[in-house]
Amino acid sequence: MSPRSTSVGSLAAALLLWTGIATGANLPTFSSLEDATLVHRTCQTIQKGTQAVQGCVLRGNGKWQVALGATEGSDCAATGTFIDSSQTTSNFGKLRVVTGAGGGYTDLEQAYAAGFLEGYLTAARIFDHFSNLKTYFNTMLNETEMVEKSLDWLEVQEAWVNEQLKSAPADDPYWRLLGLVQRQFDGLVDGYQARAQQEEAGQKQQHQQGQRQAGRKAGRRMAPGGGTGSGNEDVAVGWLERRDMMFLNSNGDVYDIIDALEAGYGYGDDDGSAGNAARPGGARRGRRYPSFADIDESPMRMSLKLGLQGKCSALIKVTGDLTDLLVGHSTHDSFTAMTRIYKHYDFSSLADDAITARRVSFSSYPGELFSDDDFYLLSTGLMVLETTNHIYVGDVYAPLQPHCVLSWQRIRLANWMAATGEEWVDVFGRFNSGTYNNQYMVINFNRFVPGKELQPGLLWVVEQLPDIFLTADMTQELARGYWPSYNVAYFPEVYEAAGYPDMIARLEAKGAKKYAFPIRLLKYQIAPRASIFRRDQGAVANMDSLKRMMRYNDFQKDPIADGNPVGAVCARGDLATGKDGIAKGCYDSKVTTASMALRMESEVIGGPTAQGQPPFSWSDPRWVNLPHRGMPDTFDFAFERMSPKDLPTTPECTEAAKVVAAGAASIGVGQKAHLQQLHAADVGSTSSV
Repeated sequence: MSPRSTSVGSLAAALLLWTGIATGANLPTFSSLEDATLVHRTCQTIQKGTQAVQGCVLRGNGKWQVALGATEGSDCAATGTFIDSSQTTSNFGKLRVVTGAGGGYTDLEQAYAAGFLEGYLTAARIFDHFSNLKTYFNTMLNETEMVEKSLDWLEVQEAWVNEQLKSAPADDPYWRLLGLVQRQFDGLVDGYQARAQQEEAGQKQQHQQGQRQAGRKAGRRMAPGGGTGSGNEDVAVGWLERRDMMFLNSNGDVYDIIDALEAGYGYGDDDGSAGNAARPGGARRGRRYPSFADIDESPMRMSLKLGLQGKCSALIKVTGDLTDLLVGHSTHDSFTAMTRIYKHYDFSSLADDAITARRVSFSSYPGELFSDDDFYLLSTGLMVLETTNHIYVGDVYAPLQPHCVLSWQRIRLANWMAATGEEWVDVFGRFNSGTYNNQYMVINFNRFVPGKELQPGLLWVVEQLPDIFLTADMTQELARGYWPSYNVAYFPEVYEAAGYPDMIARLEAKGAKKYAFPIRLLKYQIAPRASIFRRDQGAVANMDSLKRMMRYNDFQKDPIADGNPVGAVCARGDLATGKDGIAKGCYDSKVTTASMALRMESEVIGGPTAQGQPPFSWSDPRWVNLPHRGMPDTFDFAFERMSPKDLPTTPECTEAAKVVAAGAASIGVGQKAHLQQLHAADVGSTSSV
């Protein structure tokens, strides 16, 4: 190493050591001057080039409040940065929340503050998402009564969880950490309501001054609150109760709760329970088929219903030379749910040593403390994703009851507590709710060495139903080249119990030839996506080819699709013509590689695929009156990198600026002194000659 590099390096190291000592536990310590410079440049970009909002949660006079903009952050219980989706190229908003113990806050207080800050910063988008999703359930699914009954069920569940939290031993990490999750949810509700109260006060003042706001259109993109058919556009942040926020966080569970209640179940087998007594007449309806009770529909319409009943397509692909592991995921659901935020949580400051993964990055939605897609990257080197398995026979719900831990809560606990895939499925299986019944895939990138044999434990798969929970190490299956997932249960026991064969038999009874395509959708080996993955996975060798695969829809030409727009990895129900079309299908894609995953980075795109297909537009007369508050009119976006490094908080920006300024000055002085020494040495050597 040259004397000059030694001098500069020593100065930088000394400066950084000083920074680490001086800034305190709540503020960042940079590993190098280069790192600080990168953060500083990122801060300048997001503060000048976008409408980024940065905030800090403080407690003063016994009340929690959010300070926006510049703050040193030493007393912040949580800090965060939010960039709205109208400012991004992917149509995903971006949120990063970092807890901090600089003010002497407890773990419970920091978790609460993290939720409070998220609820406050993203409140307008939360109201957009809630308005669209609740309208979808109430009007498009015609489930107003059952949604309310499912929320009654959720309140019973929450009361039971709270009792367990009170009675559990303090040394039980499961309930202790669930208490942190619940406090984060408490904060989310309170932060949102604090913002709603501020908005209401501001609106009253505007109305008194006669300054009624106009629509909130922002170019081709919608700022929060805009959008035809979106309800009251003058209200940016309307009031939501805790029950409403429960609906958002548990909407994946709600589908199954509604089906269970409609089948006459949901409160266990005790007909004398308060829950069962709450049923109309205190008796079960006995509806055998909670969905698809009527299958006398056109084959196309039936295909759309069945093909889009489950959520998501997923592909895990190991390259032929074993040098990389590629992972892709595309979410399928109602297009009314396309308000998105990609989130990064940093809980590094929490003292509880039961937390293994202190940082997590994931695709998500406003007001939801979990992914819901699901797509998680964890600081432990684990990755978690899922696709949904539907239940076709109502009797499967017989064991379902509210004394359980919900899917979204269990996944948060498993993410926090597990260091391996095997540990993850163990934690996730405890207190199984039997709701949001998915196939989960857990990838352990620590077990992946480029160019080497795949190690056991690299891929774990789990499928659940009420009272059924099956797991297996599927690394050997992956070693054959790939693992696909496409809303058809893999384990035979789950496949049988969920009623796939039963549904096939019902369709065949109505006409095996007529319903040939819908029947294929229900068969694991010959489902259209299974066939497409089998045929095309060999061409997936890098990020570009993975992106093409996850956005693939060529239903007009692909013989596997048989002219059906759901015969694709990225299905689009809206491309069916006439009355058969539905605004439902694939509306995002997320991709990553082994090296990116270990950096907790991915590339994402929001909206239905426009790869070889016309972009989806709400201007289509068929969809113009569907709820789409706050959404852009046309979805034609691009993949965008998501990384926690791209969202520094205000304290991090402040410290980076200090380090860069001090570093430049110190290094400048050091370099000048070093040059003078070199010059003196040169003069001395010349004189001696």
